[in-house]
Amino acid sequence: MTAGIATLDVLIQPGVFGALVAATSRLGEGMAGAAQEAGVRTQHTRAGTMFCTFFTDGPVRDWATVKRADTALRPLFRDAGRGCTWRRRNLRPASCRRRTTPP
Repeated sequence: MTAGIATLDVLIQPGVFGALVAATSRLGEGMAGAAQEAGVRTQHTRAGTMFCTFFTDGPVRDWATVKRADTALRPLFRDAGRGCTWRRRNLRPASCRRRTTPP
């Protein structure tokens, strides 16, 4: 509970939450661009600081369309960021070890 209160104390400071939303937007756009560049069909949804990537070529609107997504690609996507160290202030990778083959 203490950690949650401390987090809220930071988030209510002017500009903090807006910066977090902007960083989340940049991250989602970057991931969408990388997927497109790699030829992987994805759909992205975002609300504030939450986002989700679905491996599908059609819009995701309900449970039926979520179930059409390719779940076999999820582990590769989830593990893509492993090996990165993150800067606390601007939420950008400080350094990443690139993999040459999927995990």
